[in-house]
Formats: sequence, structure tokens, C-alpha cells
Amino acid sequence: MFSLKINDVEISDLVMITNVIRNYTSRVKNNIKTHLTMHGGIYKNTKIENREIEVQFIVLGDTRRKADELCKILYPGKELNIIFGDQKDRFYIGRIDGIVKMEKITNSYERGSFTILCTDPFAYSIATKQVSLQSNKITFNNAGIFETYPTFEFTAPSNIRKIALVHPIKGAFIIGEETGDVVIAAGTRVQIDFKKRQVILGGNKRLYEHVSSKIFSIEPGTTEIGVLVNAGATIPNVTTKYREVFL
Repeated sequence: MFSLKINDVEISDLVMITNVIRNYTSRVKNNIKTHLTMHGGIYKNTKIENREIEVQFIVLGDTRRKADELCKILYPGKELNIIFGDQKDRFYIGRIDGIVKMEKITNSYERGSFTILCTDPFAYSIATKQVSLQSNKITFNNAGIFETYPTFEFTAPSNIRKIALVHPIKGAFIIGEETGDVVIAAGTRVQIDFKKRQVILGGNKRLYEHVSSKIFSIEPGTTEIGVLVNAGATIPNVTTKYREVFL
């Protein structure tokens, strides 16, 4: 029997899933610029479009009750956390789209289908990886197949005027100025979320980005991120969390 969990509810306990059309990837679209006077075109970029997942099933027994329970789980507009039995290490995020179809065969036998639209086309690891600072560097070992955006957390051991998270290729995320005012007081808990593009200082959302600051992603493989602070400050014990991303 095919296993499918939606928001921690095992759907196969309710209906018998007969087929899932999931595809290995979402539709990949290449954007091309063309000119009247040239053959072919010029490649601009690639976009990964929305993912659609179709689930086909049959309902046996008390079909009306089971249909009501299924529609309650698939309530329109509600965010759905989706885990397939053959991919228990990752989840998708989507919402019901279109019609929950149902064909009545007999009083105790119905056949139906529904489609989930994932505007975020990726799958994410259920396990969250956590890495701590070692020798003023954070080493990521991203075993996913796509880039990921981490979060960084620390408690300031001293007053900090400037702190930088430095990627070897993509630049640095910077808060404050070397000779400026203190932006992070000693004892302040700091959370930096690259995916949400936000900084939280002591529980308050703040925007403390340097003019040349960059939010960067972590590519698959090994990446070392350096942590730097202004002269006289103590480098905090930064920990980072991230999920691996799959197509």
C-alpha cells in the first residue's frame, strides 16, 4: 500500500491510494532572447516552475464519512506538509488546487483524485543539520542537490560594532561598521535568517545590513564561511541550521 502523509495524517488509512503522479522534477523553463537577424537565441536564465502532484485513490466502505474527512485535511488554502512513503527523509509544501474529483461506482465504492500545487517546487530534508563554529569558520557539508539558505544564531560575548559572515565566492553578510556605534550589545541573542531575509536582535526584528552586505546561499558540497568582528570584540560561538534541498 502506498503511504502518503499530509500534515502528519496518514492518508492511506482513509483511502486506498492507487497512483501518484509526482515526476522527478518540476517543469524547467529556459528563458531565451531572440533576434530577427540571428539563428537560435541567447540563453538568459533558467526558472524552475511550480510542482504539481496528482494523487489517485479509491474509497471503500463508508464513502461519505471518508470523503468528508479527506476534504477536511485538504481544506482550501491551508498549507500542506507532504511526505511520501518512498521518500521518508524529505517533505514538500503545497496547497490543494482545482477539484477533488469523485466518481461514485456503488454505495460503498468510489474513485477519485486530487491535485496539490507546490509553488515552492523543492523538497526539504526532514532532518535539520546543525554546525558550530570551529577556528573562526563554519563548515557546511550540503548533501542536497540544490542550494540552501541557512540561519545563524549566537549570543554576543562582548559589545560588537561590526560582524561579517564571509562566503569565499559570493561576498559577505555584514552588520554594522568597523568604527561605528555598537550594534550588538554583550549578552544579546542574535538570529540571522537568510531565507526570510531578516535579523532578530534580542527578540526584535531589525535591519542592520551594510551597504555592501549580501545574503548568500550554500551550494551542494563543502563550503567554509568565515566569521569576522571588529577589532577588540570577541568572535561569538555561531551555530547554523539548514535543511538540504532536493528537486
